[in-house]
Amino acid sequence: MRRASHDTQWLKDETGSAVGLALGYDFCAEHEWGIKRLKEDFGVPVTATPMGLIDRKITQVPEGFLVYKNFTAKPYDKRPYDSMDKAIERTIENFKFYDYKDDPKLDLIGAWDESTFAVIVRGEENITWLYNIYRAFLGQDILFGTGKGGFLRSHGLTFVIDSLVSDEERAAVLAADEDHKRLLDAAKATGIEERLKKAGKRYYALSPRFWDDTRTEVSFWLNPMDQHLNNYGWFSVADLDAWIAGKGPIPKEKPDAPR
Repeated sequence: MRRASHDTQWLKDETGSAVGLALGYDFCAEHEWGIKRLKEDFGVPVTATPMGLIDRKITQVPEGFLVYKNFTAKPYDKRPYDSMDKAIERTIENFKFYDYKDDPKLDLIGAWDESTFAVIVRGEENITWLYNIYRAFLGQDILFGTGKGGFLRSHGLTFVIDSLVSDEERAAVLAADEDHKRLLDAAKATGIEERLKKAGKRYYALSPRFWDDTRTEVSFWLNPMDQHLNNYGWFSVADLDAWIAGKGPIPKEKPDAPR
Protein backbone atom coordinates (compact mmCIF):
# COMPACT_ATOMS: atom_id res chain seq x y z
CA MET A 1 0.00 0.00 0.00
CA ARG A 2 1.35 3.41 -0.97
CA ARG A 3 0.32 6.85 0.18
CA ALA A 4 -1.12 9.08 -2.54
CA SER A 5 0.50 12.45 -3.19
CA HIS A 6 -1.86 13.81 -5.87
CA ASP A 7 -5.60 14.40 -6.20
CA THR A 8 -6.76 13.16 -2.79
CA GLN A 9 -10.09 14.93 -2.27
CA TRP A 10 -13.71 14.78 -1.20
CA LEU A 11 -16.20 14.60 -4.06
CA LYS A 12 -18.97 17.08 -3.28
CA ASP A 13 -22.47 17.84 -4.53
CA GLU A 14 -23.82 21.28 -5.40
CA THR A 15 -24.44 22.03 -1.70
CA GLY A 16 -20.82 21.36 -0.76
CA SER A 17 -21.53 18.10 1.07
CA ALA A 18 -19.27 15.11 0.44
CA VAL A 19 -20.88 12.34 -1.63
CA GLY A 20 -17.66 10.45 -2.31
CA LEU A 21 -13.97 10.21 -1.67
CA ALA A 22 -11.02 10.06 -4.06
CA LEU A 23 -7.92 8.54 -2.48
CA GLY A 24 -5.70 10.02 -5.17
CA TYR A 25 -2.57 8.55 -6.69
CA ASP A 26 1.19 8.64 -6.87
CA PHE A 27 3.52 7.67 -9.69
CA CYS A 28 4.17 4.17 -8.39
CA ALA A 29 3.53 0.56 -9.35
CA GLU A 30 1.02 0.08 -6.52
CA HIS A 31 -1.32 2.55 -8.23
CA GLU A 32 -0.94 0.96 -11.65
CA TRP A 33 -1.86 -2.64 -10.83
CA GLY A 34 -5.62 -2.10 -10.81
CA ILE A 35 -7.97 -3.09 -7.96
CA LYS A 36 -9.00 -6.64 -8.86
CA ARG A 37 -8.45 -8.04 -5.36
CA LEU A 38 -10.28 -5.15 -3.72
CA LYS A 39 -13.23 -5.73 -6.03
CA GLU A 40 -13.26 -9.41 -5.13
CA ASP A 41 -13.16 -8.63 -1.39
CA PHE A 42 -16.09 -6.21 -1.66
CA GLY A 43 -18.10 -8.26 -4.16
CA VAL A 44 -17.75 -5.83 -7.06
CA PRO A 45 -17.99 -7.50 -10.49
CA VAL A 46 -14.56 -7.98 -12.03
CA THR A 47 -14.95 -7.15 -15.71
CA ALA A 48 -12.83 -5.35 -18.28
CA THR A 49 -15.92 -3.56 -19.61
CA PRO A 50 -18.25 -2.56 -16.74
CA MET A 51 -21.71 -1.47 -17.87
CA GLY A 52 -23.26 1.21 -15.69
CA LEU A 53 -23.12 1.65 -11.95
CA ILE A 54 -24.48 -1.84 -11.23
CA ASP A 55 -21.07 -3.18 -12.27
CA ARG A 56 -19.32 -0.87 -9.79
CA LYS A 57 -21.40 -1.44 -6.65
CA ILE A 58 -20.16 -3.37 -3.63
CA THR A 59 -22.25 -6.36 -2.52
CA GLN A 60 -20.36 -7.37 0.63
CA VAL A 61 -18.03 -5.99 3.29
CA PRO A 62 -15.03 -8.10 4.35
CA GLU A 63 -14.56 -8.99 8.01
CA GLY A 64 -12.27 -6.59 9.80
CA PHE A 65 -13.23 -3.51 7.79
CA LEU A 66 -13.29 -0.75 10.41
CA VAL A 67 -12.68 2.81 11.50
CA TYR A 68 -10.02 3.20 14.17
CA LYS A 69 -10.58 6.48 15.96
CA ASN A 70 -9.05 8.84 18.47
CA PHE A 71 -5.33 8.43 18.10
CA THR A 72 -2.89 11.31 18.20
CA ALA A 73 0.34 12.12 16.43
CA LYS A 74 2.93 14.68 17.40
CA PRO A 75 5.37 16.09 14.82
CA TYR A 76 8.26 13.70 14.23
CA ASP A 77 6.65 11.02 16.41
CA LYS A 78 7.36 7.86 14.44
CA ARG A 79 4.92 5.70 16.42
CA PRO A 80 1.71 7.75 16.84
CA TYR A 81 -0.36 5.01 18.46
CA ASP A 82 -0.67 3.09 21.68
CA SER A 83 -2.14 -0.38 21.34
CA MET A 84 -3.48 -1.63 18.00
CA ASP A 85 -3.10 -4.95 16.28
CA LYS A 86 -0.09 -5.36 14.01
CA ALA A 87 -1.96 -4.90 10.74
CA ILE A 88 -3.29 -1.51 11.84
CA GLU A 89 0.12 -0.51 13.19
CA ARG A 90 1.72 -1.20 9.81
CA THR A 91 -1.03 0.82 8.10
CA ILE A 92 -0.51 3.83 10.35
CA GLU A 93 3.26 3.60 9.98
CA ASN A 94 2.84 3.69 6.20
CA PHE A 95 1.42 7.21 6.42
CA LYS A 96 4.75 8.54 7.76
CA PHE A 97 3.32 10.57 10.60
CA TYR A 98 6.67 12.11 11.36
CA ASP A 99 5.76 14.71 8.69
CA TYR A 100 2.15 15.09 9.85
CA LYS A 101 2.46 18.80 10.54
CA ASP A 102 -0.06 21.63 10.84
CA ASP A 103 -0.80 21.71 7.11
CA PRO A 104 -4.38 21.66 5.70
CA LYS A 105 -3.20 19.44 2.87
CA LEU A 106 -2.60 16.74 5.48
CA ASP A 107 -6.16 16.88 6.87
CA LEU A 108 -7.12 14.13 4.40
CA ILE A 109 -4.62 11.40 3.53
CA GLY A 110 -5.18 8.25 1.49
CA ALA A 111 -3.12 5.19 0.65
CA TRP A 112 -4.00 2.12 -1.40
CA ASP A 113 -2.91 -0.67 -3.69
CA GLU A 114 -4.64 -3.55 -5.49
CA SER A 115 -5.80 -5.24 -2.28
CA THR A 116 -5.82 -2.68 0.56
CA PHE A 117 -6.66 0.94 1.29
CA ALA A 118 -6.67 3.29 4.27
CA VAL A 119 -7.79 6.85 4.97
CA ILE A 120 -6.76 9.18 7.79
CA VAL A 121 -8.52 12.49 8.48
CA ARG A 122 -8.51 15.22 11.09
CA GLY A 123 -10.99 18.00 11.71
CA GLU A 124 -14.65 17.71 12.70
CA GLU A 125 -16.11 18.04 9.20
CA ASN A 126 -13.68 15.53 7.69
CA ILE A 127 -14.39 13.06 10.47
CA THR A 128 -18.15 13.40 9.90
CA TRP A 129 -17.77 12.84 6.17
CA LEU A 130 -15.52 9.83 6.71
CA TYR A 131 -18.11 8.23 8.99
CA ASN A 132 -20.78 8.88 6.34
CA ILE A 133 -18.64 6.99 3.82
CA TYR A 134 -18.01 4.22 6.36
CA ARG A 135 -21.73 3.79 7.10
CA ALA A 136 -22.41 3.68 3.37
CA PHE A 137 -19.87 0.86 3.08
CA LEU A 138 -21.59 -1.07 5.86
CA GLY A 139 -24.92 -0.58 4.06
CA GLN A 140 -23.41 -1.76 0.77
CA ASP A 141 -24.22 1.65 -0.69
CA ILE A 142 -20.81 2.35 -2.25
CA LEU A 143 -19.57 2.42 -5.85
CA PHE A 144 -15.95 1.55 -6.61
CA GLY A 145 -14.00 3.11 -9.39
CA THR A 146 -10.63 3.96 -10.80
CA GLY A 147 -10.84 6.62 -13.40
CA LYS A 148 -9.81 9.92 -14.89
CA GLY A 149 -12.42 12.61 -15.22
CA GLY A 150 -16.12 12.18 -15.93
CA PHE A 151 -18.33 10.78 -13.19
CA LEU A 152 -15.43 9.70 -10.99
CA ARG A 153 -13.76 13.11 -11.39
CA SER A 154 -10.46 11.83 -10.12
CA HIS A 155 -7.41 9.72 -10.73
CA GLY A 156 -6.90 6.70 -8.55
CA LEU A 157 -9.17 4.69 -6.28
CA THR A 158 -12.52 6.44 -5.79
CA PHE A 159 -15.64 5.75 -3.71
CA VAL A 160 -19.07 7.29 -4.33
CA ILE A 161 -22.26 6.83 -2.27
CA ASP A 162 -24.60 5.08 -4.69
CA SER A 163 -27.89 6.40 -3.28
CA LEU A 164 -26.70 10.00 -3.83
CA VAL A 165 -26.05 9.58 -7.56
CA SER A 166 -28.63 11.29 -9.79
CA ASP A 167 -30.49 9.59 -12.63
CA GLU A 168 -28.70 11.87 -15.09
CA GLU A 169 -25.28 10.76 -13.81
CA ARG A 170 -26.33 7.11 -14.00
CA ALA A 171 -27.38 7.53 -17.62
CA ALA A 172 -24.14 9.36 -18.44
CA VAL A 173 -22.00 6.59 -16.94
CA LEU A 174 -23.87 3.91 -18.90
CA ALA A 175 -23.55 5.89 -22.13
CA ALA A 176 -19.80 6.36 -21.55
CA ASP A 177 -19.39 2.64 -20.83
CA GLU A 178 -21.23 1.70 -24.01
CA ASP A 179 -19.08 4.12 -26.01
CA HIS A 180 -15.90 2.68 -24.46
CA LYS A 181 -16.96 -0.84 -25.36
CA ARG A 182 -17.55 0.26 -28.95
CA LEU A 183 -14.00 1.60 -29.00
CA LEU A 184 -12.54 -1.62 -27.59
CA ASP A 185 -14.52 -3.72 -30.07
CA ALA A 186 -13.33 -1.53 -32.96
CA ALA A 187 -9.73 -1.80 -31.76
CA LYS A 188 -9.98 -5.58 -31.48
CA ALA A 189 -11.47 -5.80 -34.97
CA THR A 190 -8.28 -4.31 -36.44
CA GLY A 191 -6.34 -7.40 -35.30
CA ILE A 192 -3.25 -5.26 -34.82
CA GLU A 193 -2.52 -6.45 -31.29
CA GLU A 194 -2.29 -10.06 -32.44
CA ARG A 195 -0.16 -9.13 -35.45
CA LEU A 196 2.28 -7.22 -33.25
CA LYS A 197 2.46 -10.11 -30.81
CA LYS A 198 3.13 -12.59 -33.60
CA ALA A 199 5.89 -10.33 -34.97
CA GLY A 200 7.56 -10.08 -31.57
CA LYS A 201 6.95 -6.34 -31.23
CA ARG A 202 6.98 -5.49 -27.54
CA TYR A 203 5.49 -2.47 -25.81
CA TYR A 204 4.45 -1.12 -22.44
CA ALA A 205 1.15 0.32 -23.68
CA LEU A 206 -1.07 0.11 -26.76
CA SER A 207 -4.14 2.24 -26.00
CA PRO A 208 -6.86 2.98 -28.59
CA ARG A 209 -8.93 6.03 -29.35
CA PHE A 210 -11.16 6.98 -32.26
CA TRP A 211 -9.23 8.94 -34.85
CA ASP A 212 -11.88 11.65 -35.30
CA ASP A 213 -15.54 12.47 -34.70
CA THR A 214 -16.68 10.07 -37.42
CA ARG A 215 -15.68 7.26 -35.00
CA THR A 216 -14.88 4.93 -37.88
CA GLU A 217 -11.11 4.62 -37.59
CA VAL A 218 -9.01 3.74 -34.55
CA SER A 219 -5.56 5.05 -33.68
CA PHE A 220 -3.31 3.81 -30.88
CA TRP A 221 -1.02 5.36 -28.30
CA LEU A 222 2.12 3.25 -28.47
CA ASN A 223 4.68 3.21 -25.67
CA PRO A 224 7.21 0.73 -27.09
CA MET A 225 10.04 -1.13 -25.45
CA ASP A 226 13.56 -0.48 -26.79
CA GLN A 227 12.91 3.24 -27.06
CA HIS A 228 16.43 3.84 -28.29
CA LEU A 229 15.20 2.10 -31.44
CA ASN A 230 11.51 3.07 -31.54
CA ASN A 231 9.44 6.24 -31.27
CA TYR A 232 6.42 6.55 -29.01
CA GLY A 233 3.22 8.44 -29.80
CA TRP A 234 -0.14 8.16 -31.56
CA PHE A 235 -0.08 5.95 -34.63
CA SER A 236 -2.53 4.55 -37.15
CA VAL A 237 -3.04 0.84 -37.79
CA ALA A 238 -1.09 1.31 -41.04
CA ASP A 239 1.82 2.80 -39.05
CA LEU A 240 1.81 -0.19 -36.70
CA ASP A 241 1.75 -2.63 -39.60
CA ALA A 242 4.68 -0.74 -41.13
CA TRP A 243 6.53 -1.15 -37.82
CA ILE A 244 6.21 -4.91 -38.20
CA ALA A 245 8.02 -4.57 -41.53
CA GLY A 246 10.66 -2.30 -40.00
CA LYS A 247 9.35 0.75 -41.82
CA GLY A 248 7.24 3.85 -41.21
CA PRO A 249 7.37 6.48 -38.46
CA ILE A 250 7.95 4.19 -35.47
CA PRO A 251 11.50 2.88 -36.09
CA LYS A 252 14.07 5.55 -35.34
CA GLU A 253 16.56 6.44 -38.02
CA LYS A 254 19.91 4.84 -37.37
CA PRO A 255 22.76 7.32 -36.87
CA ASP A 256 25.37 7.52 -39.56
CA ALA A 257 28.18 5.04 -39.11
CA PRO A 258 31.45 6.60 -37.85
CA ARG A 259 33.94 7.41 -40.57
